[in-house]
Amino acid sequence: MADDKKYLINPTGTIAVSGCGLATTMLTNTLGMLFGLPYNWTALAFSCIFSGVFGIPPDVSILHKFVFFVLNSLLILSFAASINAIGPPTVKKVTEVVAAVQIQISEIIGRSQEIAKKVPDEAEQITQKASRRFFQKWF
Repeated sequence: MADDKKYLINPTGTIAVSGCGLATTMLTNTLGMLFGLPYNWTALAFSCIFSGVFGIPPDVSILHKFVFFVLNSLLILSFAASINAIGPPTVKKVTEVVAAVQIQISEIIGRSQEIAKKVPDEAEQITQKASRRFFQKWF
């Protein structure tokens, strides 16, 4: 059981790459939205940083370390890019739906205000007609 946990989070496992991809996505989107940094170069820089820190096994040769660095950088970058490819179109669609709903709500509010203005006038007319009919017998 202890041997299984040893291989769970390591450079050759997928959890480390997935976690680094999520962190890359989060940091890239935050820096891109707040400071206007280019998303592609920011994601590439963070994927290289995370690959260098978390993705290189310590007990291999220099050539293998370089191969691990390049492959893990590409995996992290592709993971982050695929999440970023899904997110913005979804946000755009949700924004369009919310805008359409807001327009419909404002139209409904406008119509209800028009109706609210007409109701007292119509109620007064109905009251006057009813009172004329009631007292018409005596006068």
